[in-house]
Amino acid sequence: MKIIPIVLSSLIFVSCITSCSNKSNNNDYSEDPKLIYYTIGNKDKDLELVNDEINKFLSSKYNFTIEYNKVSWTNYNDVINSVIASNNFDIAFAASKSQGDFVTNAQKGLWLNLTPYLQNQAKKLYDTIDSRFWKGVTIDDKIYGIPTNKELAVLEYFIFSKDLVEKYDIDISQYKTVESLAPILKLIKSEEPDYTPFTLDSDIKNYFSYYGYEFVLDSKIPIMINSFDDSLSLVNIFETDIAKNTLNTLRRYYQLGYINSDCAIKEVTDTTPTQKVFCTISSGGPYSEITWSQNWNTEVVSNPISPPIITNQSVSGGIMTVNARTKYPKECVQFLELLNTNYYFRNLVNYGIENVHYKLSDKGQVEIISNRYAGVPHTQGNYFLLNTTTK
Repeated sequence: MKIIPIVLSSLIFVSCITSCSNKSNNNDYSEDPKLIYYTIGNKDKDLELVNDEINKFLSSKYNFTIEYNKVSWTNYNDVINSVIASNNFDIAFAASKSQGDFVTNAQKGLWLNLTPYLQNQAKKLYDTIDSRFWKGVTIDDKIYGIPTNKELAVLEYFIFSKDLVEKYDIDISQYKTVESLAPILKLIKSEEPDYTPFTLDSDIKNYFSYYGYEFVLDSKIPIMINSFDDSLSLVNIFETDIAKNTLNTLRRYYQLGYINSDCAIKEVTDTTPTQKVFCTISSGGPYSEITWSQNWNTEVVSNPISPPIITNQSVSGGIMTVNARTKYPKECVQFLELLNTNYYFRNLVNYGIENVHYKLSDKGQVEIISNRYAGVPHTQGNYFLLNTTTK
């Protein structure tokens, strides 16, 4: 006899929740929404100035604004986990386990299923992005994020100071492995004492990419496959002679003073104008030299050390997600669509304000004139809307 009132109460509760949800989705707000947006990257001095300019544009087109938050690479995972727990966000960048953990959080139901929005409201957004990227953000036939429309294959590179490469007439194309770097690292250590020959940071690198090895799940898990092996057998990379030789070489470089002493705790993008670096390793694609040069505060040149292989990790390396509990799903999707389809908006978020942070050349290329703002291109929308830069 007690079952009936319980069922009735449950129905009333569900009805109320549904009604409230529908009301929220129909834009019946007491005031204009303000979306809270988190992404990865060091906080810029002019972040608020750019945020204001973004909101001017949003207000001219829609009835919402955003609160734009950038969190350092090292702290991002802790911060985003905290804001997820407190439900204090609407849009967030996610990728690997150490950068928002896209897959795990999607499986937990923390990201909004965007499939119905992409089929209707934001079909233009869906059609803009290469169809192969959608596979990297689809779990159980549901799309849980907007992937960055960029290069499909992400390569590993050795990056070098252009000044020193030219000074010593170094042919960087002959250096493909960690072991091969020994002669030039010795040269720089001897002749350029103000430079760190080989700078590393706390991020785990794929030192074995030249041999065709790729991480299967995450760089913190040493299970890899060799793309040159037709069987694609799983291996524990630490059990291979290649890994043993490479890690022994890195250890020797560290003891010789070729590698920075703070490599275990150094932040991923922790570079300052006073640092002098000769070489490092990083993943990237077209135009990455521009970003690296900005981080180093000097021009760099690079040489790929891995084959151009498309992996799920490279496809899902930059994703924008929506909080499954957001009050403003429609507005979140509108914001994401702008970042992927609107030329002006995409360049504003990446380069900042024209004639304040950059100016356009006669050929329409971007010339950076201020270091007070810089977006992180692979985290924020369609690459192919961006103006190229002069250098």
